[in-house]
Amino acid sequence: METKEKISDVQVLKDANGKVHIYKDGKKLLRLCSVDGCMREHEAKNLCKNHYRMLRKHGDPLIKGVSSSTFKKGHIAHNKKWFSDICIIDGCENKSNGGLGMCNGHYMRNWRYGDPNKKPIKIKGTALERFNHWHIKDKNGCWEWFGNLDKRGYGRMIDDNAWLDMAHRWSYKHFIGEIPKGLVIHHKCHNTKCVNPEHLEVTTHYDNIVNKGITNASYLNAKKTYCKNGHEFTEDNIYWAKNKYNGTRVCKKCHKERVKKYLEKQKILEVINE
Repeated sequence: METKEKISDVQVLKDANGKVHIYKDGKKLLRLCSVDGCMREHEAKNLCKNHYRMLRKHGDPLIKGVSSSTFKKGHIAHNKKWFSDICIIDGCENKSNGGLGMCNGHYMRNWRYGDPNKKPIKIKGTALERFNHWHIKDKNGCWEWFGNLDKRGYGRMIDDNAWLDMAHRWSYKHFIGEIPKGLVIHHKCHNTKCVNPEHLEVTTHYDNIVNKGITNASYLNAKKTYCKNGHEFTEDNIYWAKNKYNGTRVCKKCHKERVKKYLEKQKILEVINE
């Protein structure tokens, strides 16, 4: 590493790969964006949050976006490679307001399927016909769902009322009966893609977590008595989160250390950006 800059007892170093690091008293505090002149904190791929967003959307961290008002006035952006009046896909006359020089439709197809011209397969018919099309039976007796999946691995489908529903819940309601209010569906086979009604049962949310055992992160975390830094979970040392992690335990000592470290970083960044 070679020294790039020194501010009081803080050292800003840049290595051969372009990664910028900040050290204080020999301890690494944070990484900075590798773009020349940018002193924002590192987010991903050696870039800050803004430059990383430009890289993902336009393929180049140095390209700046163009507002919608620019297109309404009929102006062409400064970089015709990525911005033009119309989509770069042959035969498409829509405005290129999606990214990578494409319209929003082609850009989303490219993002989802890796090909801007690929269209999703649509099976027409009743919900039961679509259900039978999107699953196959394996040797374990599971009806493996190979259609649309959510981020947790559960199948999704559209019912006869044009409502989005979970495939395993629809299977239970269609082949067995209604799900009582306040209860959830548990996979006895522990396969989230399975939609076989014989592998499904109704249970409470707590029992569903416990039945998953060692395969469930919530169950494992509930059994822990110490945080990852070795602080004991006592009544005086925890509080219950009320944000998007609602209902999870938070260690007070770790929280104080994170706040202290964050404030120290902010002071360093203020000195660097002066």
